[in-house]
Amino acid sequence: MDSSPIMLDQSDGGRGCPSATTLWIREALDVLEQCVSLPSETSRIVLHCLRQQCNVHGCHALNQLQLLLRVGKADTVLELLLARLDEQGLEISSPWEASDEEYIVDALWPRIHSAWLEKERWAGCTEVIVEVRTEWDQAQLCLKACGKLGSSATATLSIAQLRGSQTRWMHSEELRSRHCHLTTSEYTALTSWLPAPREHRGGESTASLGAPVPAAGEALITGCDGEAAGGEPSAWSRLEQAPLTTARAAAVVSAQLPPCIGGQVVDTLQHNQLVLSCSPPDCLPEVDISNISDALLLDYLCHGRAVFPYSCNDNNTVMVECLTSLRKVVSPYPFKQEYIVARLFAADEAAPLTVLHMALVRDCLVGADRERLKDACTRPRWTVAREDYYAGHYLTALGESGAAPGWKLQAGGPAGQMELAGLVKYITQRRRCALPRPAVVLHPWQADPPLPSKVTIDISHHLPRSLPAPEGWEIIQRNGRVWVTERSSKITRLDAAHYSMLLATCCGQEEHQAPTEQFLMQLSGSSRAQQDADRQYYVHWSRHLLASIRQVTGVELLIGASAVAFNPHFQHFVSPYPPDVYLGATADWPPVPALLVLDSFAPPLRSQVLAQAATHDSGAWVLWQHKNNPDDPSLAILRRTARLYAELPKKSMVLHSQECWETAAWDVEPSRFITQLWRLGTCPDSLRCGPELSPELVQQHLGRGG
Repeated sequence: MDSSPIMLDQSDGGRGCPSATTLWIREALDVLEQCVSLPSETSRIVLHCLRQQCNVHGCHALNQLQLLLRVGKADTVLELLLARLDEQGLEISSPWEASDEEYIVDALWPRIHSAWLEKERWAGCTEVIVEVRTEWDQAQLCLKACGKLGSSATATLSIAQLRGSQTRWMHSEELRSRHCHLTTSEYTALTSWLPAPREHRGGESTASLGAPVPAAGEALITGCDGEAAGGEPSAWSRLEQAPLTTARAAAVVSAQLPPCIGGQVVDTLQHNQLVLSCSPPDCLPEVDISNISDALLLDYLCHGRAVFPYSCNDNNTVMVECLTSLRKVVSPYPFKQEYIVARLFAADEAAPLTVLHMALVRDCLVGADRERLKDACTRPRWTVAREDYYAGHYLTALGESGAAPGWKLQAGGPAGQMELAGLVKYITQRRRCALPRPAVVLHPWQADPPLPSKVTIDISHHLPRSLPAPEGWEIIQRNGRVWVTERSSKITRLDAAHYSMLLATCCGQEEHQAPTEQFLMQLSGSSRAQQDADRQYYVHWSRHLLASIRQVTGVELLIGASAVAFNPHFQHFVSPYPPDVYLGATADWPPVPALLVLDSFAPPLRSQVLAQAATHDSGAWVLWQHKNNPDDPSLAILRRTARLYAELPKKSMVLHSQECWETAAWDVEPSRFITQLWRLGTCPDSLRCGPELSPELVQQHLGRGG
């Protein structure tokens, strides 16, 4: 290698090599574009992989992933490509339809980028101020949370998905049911950095606690045995039956509570009933209920819909199921104390509700020997329908009636009983929408109009097919290629058509007959010799170019082609590998016009082969690559004994790939060097050599093909 600059243009004395990064980016983009644009399974697979790469980072689009890689590390090929494009100031678009939704990474990115910039300003410092370090730690937690949300069973990418139809963020337990296991620190960092959810209300109720409420929405509170509760808001409620309009009737139906599904399936009963057992969350602290506040205890009880015993009298004890805090459904909240909304455990969906004071709840838990928080948050085994267990539920903000939220707990009668009125929030079933399947792009032969009945499409060659082989050998054909496995487990690859031709010409056999072991041994030896020559000096000329030379010159002998790579357009061939005579090659040159492929021989042998070709009575032509080496001895011999008839410039499409004969890949490639065709001496017998050709005619004929 010379010492000229690699990147400098050749006209300026350099080598003119392009940037490796630029070439890699161009090739990677070309591959992606070809795969995405192919109307087949390839495009769907590539699109799925691109979406999956985005989802792993919590992104919806490639440009979002490109931004996140500025503060992260690129590992995969796609990530490296996006990072290289971002370094050049280029932004890549996504090969799918954009969405107008507000995504989590879009909301977090400004603050994450700001935290990263502040951290980079302290690069190289041994100490960093606490605020910068804390902010960057929180940003990393948010990035991890986004990745887990995108990798969950149902990718959660947008803010609307994380919120569902609620005005609060999904609880960590609900995310865990979607196989998204966020740690407490990740969940806290994510929800604290996201913008606070806005409550979508139809309007605030301005009525006072004692204002009249329409009878259709009233709920009457009674005692355990149907008697008044003596003014204590801890008795059972029932909805009064009154004439309802259609809208009100729909609202009452939607008020039915779904069963609790926050448990593990331990058994299956008849009629598609599942038996669930309680599974307390891992984050539950090991404390007594006396050491935590009423609000925190209420949240823990309602989160797992805990069940505890409540004694109405000495002989009557019922099991009570915690539902939610009264503060969440009454707005504005008029009480100083905390109340919990509950109902009878194992009742039907339309069971009446009650409101219990948290002091009474604590007394019930202590009386049942459940002073530890983990014991208080348990519930006995229960059954749910299979369709309920595999469908989520959520609390909607507005019902079909369109009324404003305003549950009211108010005095309802002279006996002091309380009424729960203004029920306008409803618990409904969350329907899991079916994921849209990607549109299947039909091939042209699959679309209308249909193909004629005589046209058949055979894809059987795509499947491996075993061919007859002698004992101890294995021959497999697939997609126009043949694999031959020897006894010593060496594998030979070959074009299937070429294998059949050798089998017919050398053994006089057809493909359905097993070849001899001697034939396979010779084939393997020729294959290994060709591989060695390919690695060192061999040039695979285009079959189209060789056929064009034969057509214009009338040559019949090809000198320099091995048995596994010779061109069947020629009647005879001489191989650089002598044992190829057992595979159809000729040992002596027959008296016919010849074409010498000089680059098929090792450099030390080329002078000897040229001297023999110069004495060939029938005339010889020489095809070779001129590599701008004035000291090449072959060039000196050609200038002394031959005449240049045609020359094709660099980048002419005259070559095959190095493994063309093994992979059956006969596509043409550009040549890096000049291609020359020389004619050695003169033919003394014009009857055998044919009419004299002019260089202009040969140049014109080959120029059209190159």
